Amino acid sequence: MKTLDQLLERRPERWGLRGDPRLWDALVEHLRGRPIPAGEFDLRQLLEKAIAEITGVELPVSVRSESEQHSVESFRVGSGMSDGRVSLHWWRHTGIPILTDRAAGARNAGSADVAGP
Repeated sequence: MKTLDQLLERRPERWGLRGDPRLWDALVEHLRGRPIPAGEFDLRQLLEKAIAEITGVELPVSVRSESEQHSVESFRVGSGMSDGRVSLHWWRHTGIPILTDRAAGARNAGSADVAGP
């Protein structure tokens, strides 16, 4: 795994709100072909910036309530109460950690290849 969109190939089974899968898909396109940053801090910063560019809202540093959300008009499909809504809580506490864990795994796999058996 060498690019950010590869981190996003496998989608989570559970989401916060109906707009979260649409944001995930938008991130795939937004980050396509970009290399995975070398460190977790840089990856988090890049993901937060991409989320802000796509949604028009910065992800708060501290998201305590699961009810914290943001509506993204382009994510609306016309179904359900949370249609087009993105869970800021889910992205802060689940989405970004999934991606940083996957990146760490990819980095460790790459260093194991270099180190040998």
